[in-house]
Amino acid sequence: KRGYQAVKSGDYQGALDLWTPMARKGDAEAQFRVGLLNENGLGGARNVERAVGLYARAAAAGHWRALLRIKDLARNGTAIAQYRLGENHLTGFADNRSERKAQIWFERAANQGLAEAQAALGRTYLPPSSSWGVIGRFFGQLFTGWRGPKRDKALAIRWFQAAADMGNAEGIFQLGLLYLLGHYVEQDIKAGLALMEDAAGKGFGHAQISLAIIYSEGEYLPPDPERASYWFREGEHQINRDFKTETLVCLGIAYREGWGTAPNKVLAYKWFRLAEHKDKYQFRLMFGSLIKDLKKTMTKDEIRTAIDLIEAAYDEETESL
Repeated sequence: KRGYQAVKSGDYQGALDLWTPMARKGDAEAQFRVGLLNENGLGGARNVERAVGLYARAAAAGHWRALLRIKDLARNGTAIAQYRLGENHLTGFADNRSERKAQIWFERAANQGLAEAQAALGRTYLPPSSSWGVIGRFFGQLFTGWRGPKRDKALAIRWFQAAADMGNAEGIFQLGLLYLLGHYVEQDIKAGLALMEDAAGKGFGHAQISLAIIYSEGEYLPPDPERASYWFREGEHQINRDFKTETLVCLGIAYREGWGTAPNKVLAYKWFRLAEHKDKYQFRLMFGSLIKDLKKTMTKDEIRTAIDLIEAAYDEETESL
């Protein structure tokens, strides 16, 4: 209420001071309101990208006015809004999900040169694969994520390459993964690893955890425990900052299987639950049995310890806004 009064009186900075802490704690209405102020340059410089990011968080929590702002900006040609709208069609609430629409909006943003959208569009074109090795079987399918109704290997590679040419870490990683596995391109393990190292060096958590597994398992080169440990630590740090559903699942699987680190049920449970917290619908649709199966093998004390870690992680996430 005080925030609305501040806006009404023209005290936009005062409104920001009131709403921003609420937005950091996950209040969708506050995120929407701070987004509006950012979009219109009230209380500071205009920042449409930040506004869209805030709208996306609010929309993920079911705030329909935030989703409508994203749609309006997307229809008016704002590339970052088109990209976020594509994401929402893949991972938003069930009645707004549409792989076809996601592909359309990703393509519009990609054609404007938005690297994130180019990498996302590449993912939607990837055909499914059932014959991947350790990396592909447990992680590759997570990285490729949701797939659109139109699948085209050539287009997938084209858009990954376009994103990579702009220095986008995900595009670089996706290309590296394909070369490593020899899917849709001639296998080149050396080139694939070089691309994945490049993406990992840019701070891409997917690539860092993947390298930890590669160096741990020795499927593509002799095991290197020291390198595995290094990339695992780097990946965990990055993923803790990114807080994205698929990357959280990846880290949980690594802890469950003991890839790049010692097996740890408590930490695996922590990351799986954080992934569920991030996007319950997507998690349950794609990874629903992970928590249930793991919980069966844990003691009550282990579960209590994991819950304490989860609550601490929630607090850390809110500070990242």
